Amino acid sequence: MEYWYDSGFSGRTSQPLSSTSINTAFALDVSSLNTGFHWLHMRFRDSNGAFSSVLSKPFLRKPLTVSSASNQIMEAEYWFDNAFQERVNQPASGSPYVMLSQWNTDSLVPGFHWLHTRFRDARGNYSTVLSKPFLKKPPRDTSVSNLVTEAVYWFDDQFSQK
Repeated sequence: MEYWYDSGFSGRTSQPLSSTSINTAFALDVSSLNTGFHWLHMRFRDSNGAFSSVLSKPFLRKPLTVSSASNQIMEAEYWFDNAFQERVNQPASGSPYVMLSQWNTDSLVPGFHWLHTRFRDARGNYSTVLSKPFLKKPPRDTSVSNLVTEAVYWFDDQFSQK
């Protein structure tokens, strides 16, 4: 088996494998890689010396941290649609933190919108943004009675025989 990271084919590592079985769980040295996203590329050589096609998988090398016990969520923020400049910040406390808010949607027109949320920890790092669609319904006109007065049905494509 041969493997390499990112575009480092010239620095690939060869690792002999038993011909009777292959253990798919193995440890790889990633200490030379920066934190962030990388690619692991692997290929295998058969007993005739021919290589397989390359198998490539993305992975994330996380930064080493001393302890997450001292880190807490300090702030939550949210915004609608593409209005990042109008985001609302809220102090966050407690562990786990539950974000229960009455989000002010008065400035939004009726229709589909996006709610985006993210969190900042004690170290100043932000989480990834969580985005969810929602529908703001138009206000109900209570002066008009909105009752069902008729129903129509048909079978299959027999609409003309309703």
